[in-house]
Amino acid sequence: MPPSPAAIGTHASARSSPDRNITFLGNAAGTFLFNLIRLARNRETFNIVYLDGSHSIYVDLAAAIAAVRLLRPGALFLFDDVRFSFGRRHLIQTTAQDADADETRQLTEDEASEAHVTIIIRDYLIPLFSFEVERPWSDPDWIALRAPKSAPWMQV
Repeated sequence: MPPSPAAIGTHASARSSPDRNITFLGNAAGTFLFNLIRLARNRETFNIVYLDGSHSIYVDLAAAIAAVRLLRPGALFLFDDVRFSFGRRHLIQTTAQDADADETRQLTEDEASEAHVTIIIRDYLIPLFSFEVERPWSDPDWIALRAPKSAPWMQV
């Protein structure tokens, strides 16, 4: 059976959907970084990974880099709420309600006004791992990245 897509997020519970060949992985508290590490240690790979994180660089940068090891050559890496910033909570009300109040207090005004998911994509994933934006499947709030066809970090 081919590897399944994965939806990875802070609010999902771990479960499989055999009829759709999808794995949902997440946790109710903290980060899901160790879940990603366990998947990589088990040499699991996916055609699609949707990282629905906390929208904070403090949590999501490490998770995004860990998730890179889970991607098959040419796989899609999906992110939502790309424009969300902790300084402009009116953009995405449901995300703002879930935002960690302690975490947002740690940010300077400049840090809170930047979109953390955009930083992760633009400053780390694209230059470090040669991802390309799939423009037909992206919009200002949703980004689909295409993994390279081969890279030293990919498991075959």
